[in-house]
Amino acid sequence: MRKILKLVTIISLVISSFPVGLLTDANETNAETAETVQTTTKTDGISEAEQSAKMDGTSETAQITKTDGTSETTQSVETAEIPKKVNRENFLDYFQLGGVSTYDKGTGIVTLTPNKSHQVGNVTLKQRFHSHTSFDLKGAIYLGDKLDSEGGADGIGFAIHPNAIGSVGYSGANLGIGGLPNAVGFKLDTFYNGKQTPDPNASDDVHKLGWDADPIRGQNNPFGAIVHTNAKGYVTTETKDVKLLDKKQVLNKAIKREETDGGYDALLAKGENEKGFVPIDFDYDSNSHILTVTFGVQKWQTKIDSAESLATSVSGSTGLFRNLQSLGLTQLVM
Repeated sequence: MRKILKLVTIISLVISSFPVGLLTDANETNAETAETVQTTTKTDGISEAEQSAKMDGTSETAQITKTDGTSETTQSVETAEIPKKVNRENFLDYFQLGGVSTYDKGTGIVTLTPNKSHQVGNVTLKQRFHSHTSFDLKGAIYLGDKLDSEGGADGIGFAIHPNAIGSVGYSGANLGIGGLPNAVGFKLDTFYNGKQTPDPNASDDVHKLGWDADPIRGQNNPFGAIVHTNAKGYVTTETKDVKLLDKKQVLNKAIKREETDGGYDALLAKGENEKGFVPIDFDYDSNSHILTVTFGVQKWQTKIDSAESLATSVSGSTGLFRNLQSLGLTQLVM
């Protein structure tokens, strides 16, 4: 009996010495742990048991938007534990491509949409992260070469949300953020949209949800802004911090990248990953819960404190108007 107690004590000490990891490996889950999880509803509507399943499991069911504006539930999304650093070499191990998006490992560039009409592309992190874990995502953005008055659209949206891994919001004016309940987002909006009142009788989910008018009226006014969604996924823009983008850096012919016949980036085959790209940085401080977004020399800040674990996505879309839109990854450090 003493030997058994001694062995149990040693095992307990060894287990207690394990460091708390950034994310839990799916293979570490066992039946005993699953049985002892208590189901308590959190303020974001996700139970602790549900969060535990998402953190420890290997897949989730995600909600995405199709190009016709309707939504659908995708097959389960495989998850993978995130290392402390993600770069272009291991990018596809930890990020999932969706829609028409493609990835070029040589340059580290994700093409979200080619320069074609009615395209939707996205990339999502394959694992959740804790709101008490700091991270820094460094990269660059190419928004295309056309203003909306010249036939350019729609822009790129970044979302952090408590929903399932792989979930993406609606396209068009919602920029992949609207339609995701309780999300915090940042958008680079290149197309002026007037208000669309929610219409429960609409034929698609995008118009059923609706959207607000852009805070800066008229064409030729691309802007960046922090946005939030409510429990229904309806987007509200933080109007106090809306900033016009520098049109010397974005959406002009001088920074146009060569394209293939299909509208994709022809310069990637040559290893060129700088022309037209503007640096972007997402720096989240877990102590203050402040997310700082830097695009070029412009900065935005917002607070993230709505959930213990969060998923993230980057989306681009085009309508009748279009642009080649891309995200280049330098590194993600957590």
